[in-house]
Amino acid sequence: MKFLLTLLFISTKFCVFVTGGNTPSCPDPTAISPCSCSLSSEGLNLDCSAVASEEELETALAAEFPSKDFYLFGVYGNSNLKVIHQGIFRDLTFQVIEIKVGYLEEIELGAFNGSAFTLQGINLFNNEISSFPFEEIESYQKLLSLEMTYNNLSSFPVLKSSTLLTLDLSKNPLGVIPADALQHLPSLVNAIFQSCEISEVFSGTFTGLPGLNYVTLFSNNISHIPTDFIELHGDGAYVYLGINHINTVEVGAFKGVSRVFDMDHNSLQTVDEEIWRPILEAGSGLYLVGNPLQCGNDIDWLIQEPKFMKLLDPYAACANGTLLRDLQPALCLGC
Repeated sequence: MKFLLTLLFISTKFCVFVTGGNTPSCPDPTAISPCSCSLSSEGLNLDCSAVASEEELETALAAEFPSKDFYLFGVYGNSNLKVIHQGIFRDLTFQVIEIKVGYLEEIELGAFNGSAFTLQGINLFNNEISSFPFEEIESYQKLLSLEMTYNNLSSFPVLKSSTLLTLDLSKNPLGVIPADALQHLPSLVNAIFQSCEISEVFSGTFTGLPGLNYVTLFSNNISHIPTDFIELHGDGAYVYLGINHINTVEVGAFKGVSRVFDMDHNSLQTVDEEIWRPILEAGSGLYLVGNPLQCGNDIDWLIQEPKFMKLLDPYAACANGTLLRDLQPALCLGC
């Protein structure tokens, strides 16, 4: 019995080569070298981080695979792969594809199509990608997450997906997000566009999405926020607009924020009651550190309400350095 338990442990941890039955099984390790196969609680994982070329990857994936359905395909820290070619995965399918911290430049049209009915997550963090078949996203029927942080996408892609929950295109030189860019992503929950060189934003960009709960446009070049810009839904709704140049916000720009509204390090000179009272009344924290607030009678409404003051970042300060928490309503006029 002890021998059988030991053998079972080894088989589970290292995915021994077996045939027959329904148990997921790895191919002969010598046939797929330098790729390696393992079995985790999620399923089979195929790691090809050590391939020296695209041709070597193709040869490894041409081996005989007793099980075709994998949980993960991963490549990490590889400087040799530049293109993922159409057909390279043959009849293998994956739920997650991760190619991180490399020099990948292109995903060819049709490269991921074999996993169209299984793919749930794509993570291409920190590559050099400028070409990706975004038009095929609609055919990935279970896709929940697309993360392409730190790449070279120079314009916002046309995206359609009924299932996508998370879209992260941070650290790409997108320049602009068209007003209708997200309107074909009805299930979107998390929209993340940090450091994308965005200077202008438009009404309606983040509205009409019934599940949207988190938006970050941190570290861009935005100066003006239009009306009907962001509408969030559900508990814990969070907006992050820190480190921009925002100096004007139109009334009605934001709806539904209930957890945190981060406006740190912008160019606001006033805290307009008509704009920010609804945010605070919803119980959302409001972060205003690093704004040149003039602290005139325009913020009297704010410092008169202890419940609102509790929702401010305690280090929020006037342009002269006085902390908002140290102001008194009677002294605020003209201060």
